[in-house]
Amino acid sequence: FNHCALGAVGRFLYERLAGIDATATTWTGEVRIAAQYTRALDWVRAGYEAPAGPIASAWRWQGEEIVDEVELPGAATATLAAPAGFAIATINGAPVGSSPADLAVGPGKHTLIVREASA
Repeated sequence: FNHCALGAVGRFLYERLAGIDATATTWTGEVRIAAQYTRALDWVRAGYEAPAGPIASAWRWQGEEIVDEVELPGAATATLAAPAGFAIATINGAPVGSSPADLAVGPGKHTLIVREASA
C-alpha cells in the first residue's frame, strides 16, 4: 500500500529525523546526513537504498550526549552536520577540533558523539 500521505511520513522520518538527504544522493554516492535530534524520541534508525549502495543513520540519547552512527557503502562519501544548538564532539573516538558545522567522511561506519551546544 503506497499512499502519498504515508510516503510523506516516511520521507520525514528518514530525511529529517535520521537525516539522510535522499534528494542529494547521487550515483557517485555523495550524501548529506543532518539528523534532527529531539528529546521527544529516545532513538531513531533508518536506512536508504541509494544507487551507490545502502546508507544507514541511527542515533540515540546516552545520558546528555547523542551517539550518532552512520554507515556508508564502499563508493560513498558524506557530509555530516549537526543541527543548530548541537556540536559534534568526537568522530570515531577522536576529538573534533573546533566543532565544525560540517564534517566530510568516506565509506564505512562512523560513530559521532554529539552534545547540545549549551552542555
